[in-house]
Amino acid sequence: HAKSIFLFLYSIKKFPHNVLLVSVKLLFDQCTAGTNVTFKSSLTLISSYQSISLTSLYLFLLTHNHYDHQDMRTIRKFPFKDAKVLLPLRLGKYFTRNKYKDVNEMDWYDEIKINEDLKVTLVPAVHWSKRSLTDTNKTLWGNFLIEYKNKKILFACDTGVGNVYKELGEKYGPIDLTFINIGAYNFYPLSPNKDKSSYHTNPEEALSIARDLKSKKVLGMHWGTFVLSLEPIMEPPIRFKDNAENYGFKKEDAIIFKIGEFQSLKNLGI
Repeated sequence: HAKSIFLFLYSIKKFPHNVLLVSVKLLFDQCTAGTNVTFKSSLTLISSYQSISLTSLYLFLLTHNHYDHQDMRTIRKFPFKDAKVLLPLRLGKYFTRNKYKDVNEMDWYDEIKINEDLKVTLVPAVHWSKRSLTDTNKTLWGNFLIEYKNKKILFACDTGVGNVYKELGEKYGPIDLTFINIGAYNFYPLSPNKDKSSYHTNPEEALSIARDLKSKKVLGMHWGTFVLSLEPIMEPPIRFKDNAENYGFKKEDAIIFKIGEFQSLKNLGI
């Protein structure tokens, strides 16, 4: 969805120096378009937009277990099995059985301090979990709040609208940057409203959540790759940018990445 399956914090050199925050779509199945991945002792991403080689990776976050996020071929082939994995309750088995060395399950509001500069908290999201006919909501899901030095980044699980975001804004805000889903919202006639989904915000709802979080900047994701719903595939980023000012954001602070793009926090003005 022009959406990361996983969020990575990594550094080309020794962590935590030169830290980059990257939201990249890493899905190594045949349905992937626009991103090529090669595995050796390092990981190389080559997209239509830019490329980068990673020689090490330190932190691996997974928000929930849906197939377009928790891709098992990706997990099995991923080269950095010594990365610290943070994920919601009851999802650890998918990593331990694939020889990851440092797997940490989290409940909502659990905090894990990575080092003196970096802390990660799992917070609630308006979503659900399911991988088979019999396991609905048997594993947890959640957003990640990443606090690095004096910066706060909220990386959303897929989410719908909920009062919880005003509560999170009061507890943790202001947020410097919110990554949030803006696509996959028209499921008519399964859902009676062509422009709303209980579990995926439309662009205006995403902006509203970012406002509730007291976010300074917001980056729209979860659009443009998988055709999960009926809205035109390029509609979400257009609506997102066009409506930014209606929710208190400058257009330049409602960010849309090109497919395959990645940036440092510094380049994003954070």
